[in-house]
Amino acid sequence: MECNGISPDRMTYDFLVYGFHKSGDANSSVSMLDACIAQGIQPSNRSLRIVLSHHCKLGNLDKSLELFHLIESSGWKHGSIIRTILTSCLLSSGRHLEAKLCLNNLSKSEFIGSYTNFDDLVKKFCVLGDLKTSLKLLDTMLKKGKLPSEVSYSSIIYRLFILKEFDQALDFLVEMQFASLTPSETSVDALVHGLCATGRTCDAMKILQMLITLGSVPSYGMYRVVLDSYCRSNNLQKATALLHDMQQAGQVPNFEMQWSIISNFSSTNEKAEGHGEPILPNLFLNPP
Repeated sequence: MECNGISPDRMTYDFLVYGFHKSGDANSSVSMLDACIAQGIQPSNRSLRIVLSHHCKLGNLDKSLELFHLIESSGWKHGSIIRTILTSCLLSSGRHLEAKLCLNNLSKSEFIGSYTNFDDLVKKFCVLGDLKTSLKLLDTMLKKGKLPSEVSYSSIIYRLFILKEFDQALDFLVEMQFASLTPSETSVDALVHGLCATGRTCDAMKILQMLITLGSVPSYGMYRVVLDSYCRSNNLQKATALLHDMQQAGQVPNFEMQWSIISNFSSTNEKAEGHGEPILPNLFLNPP
C-alpha cells in the first residue's frame, strides 16, 4: 500500500490489530496500534481494548496507564470496558487509590449505561475493605437490570460480617434467596458463627433453613455452632430437633455433640415440646 502511495486508514489498522491478536501475535498487534497512533489516526475502541488488555495481562501497568492517559488526553472514546479492565488490574496489584480514581472518573451516564459486569471489581474492593465502592457497583448492576453473581453478594456479606453489620448482611442473604443464588460456604459460615456469638441463634438457624431451601446442605461446622448455642441457653428442645435435622441432611453428629445435649438433659430433665416424651431417646436416630 505504501509503495503505491496509499496510506493505511483506521479500518486497515483496526483489521491488522485484531488479526494479529487472533493469530496469537500480540507483539505485532501492539506495533500496529503504535503505528496507528503515530500516524495521528484515532484507533477504534476494539483496538485500544485489545492492546490495553494485553499490557494488563503481562503486568505492564505503567504502559497500560500511559496508553489510557493518551486515550483521555486525545479525547478518544474508550468505553467503560477499558476502564474496568484497568481498574481490575490495578486492584490485583494493590494499587487501590489509582484503581478507585480510574473508576470514579467514569461519568454518571457511562457508569449507569455500561454493560460491563462489575462482579470482579466488587470482590476486589471488598477484599481491600472498600465496602462503599463495592455497594455502589452492586447497586449499578441492579439498576441496569443485571443480576450480580454469587461472588458479589458473598463478598459483601463477608465484609459486613467483619464489620459486625449482621442485619445488613441478612438483608443481602434475603436478596440472594429471592434470586435463587446460593452464598459461598465461607461467607455463610462466618455469618452463622457471628450471629451465634452475639446470641442471635434464631437468625443463625434461619440461615441453615434458607440453605436447605436453596438445595444446599449446611456444613458440619454450621450445625455444630448453632447446636452449641442452643445448649448454652438450655434450649434442649430446639437442640434435639436440630440434631435430627442434621442427620436428615446427611451430616452425622459425633458423640461430643450428642453428649452436650445428654448432659444438659440430665440436669434439667426437660421434655420434648408437644410430645410429652423424654428427649433422650430421640438423640439416637439412625442417619438416612
